[in-house]
Amino acid sequence: MEAWKANEGVEVTSVVDDSPLARERARSLNLTAYYNVEELVKAEQLNAVSICSPPSFHPHHVLTLLQAGVPVLCEKPLAIDLASAQELIDGAAQSGVEFQLATKFRHVSEIRKARDLIRHGIIGDPLTFHVEFSGMTDMSNRWNSHATLSGGGVLGGK
Repeated sequence: MEAWKANEGVEVTSVVDDSPLARERARSLNLTAYYNVEELVKAEQLNAVSICSPPSFHPHHVLTLLQAGVPVLCEKPLAIDLASAQELIDGAAQSGVEFQLATKFRHVSEIRKARDLIRHGIIGDPLTFHVEFSGMTDMSNRWNSHATLSGGGVLGGK
């Protein structure tokens, strides 16, 4: 919410979550809380939606919104497997509706510099790349350490 509120011209009006705690929090922020994406689509005039659910829910949420003609910004990872990710990409192409993956690292200065070097032909086409972010964080009790929700992409440990 803080990030969206910091953007001029953006108004967050509602959330979708079946968790009573999340729904209570949404109401405390004067947001309308819906149980599912279908309810949201039927009830609201949507300009865009930001998907912040665990990746296992992304295909259903994203495809429902795209089919309703709603532009989508989807948190990473896109899906828990390649087939699901491809389904989202194909769904966006078929719908013709704006669909983007949210990733904060695209704005890191080193990444932007590399993108500019490639874009301007200074370093040519990359054949491979390696990105490393490291540090110890206990992920064992977080939702994104469970493969059924996150796809298992998070390396967790104590």
